[in-house]
Amino acid sequence: MAKSGAVLESSGSGSRPQLKGRHVLFMKKHLSIGIAYALATVIIAKYTINEPRKRAYAEYYKNYDIEAEFERIRKLGWFQSCPAN
Repeated sequence: MAKSGAVLESSGSGSRPQLKGRHVLFMKKHLSIGIAYALATVIIAKYTINEPRKRAYAEYYKNYDIEAEFERIRKLGWFQSCPAN
């Protein structure tokens, strides 16, 4: 038994594992990775989805005539308060 104890002492002379604060280090690392992915996703969505949609709406309403649209719907008879003459 004394022999096995000597082996343990010699093998224990290396660096010891870190036992305190492992969870905090893990959470810092993965929280920063998660925030980076979230920001990247928001930026990608803004420029691939939102900006083209805003341009399409702006282009649509640039040429949109609400009076002509009202007359078209009135002639179809969709309004109860306006006759479909």
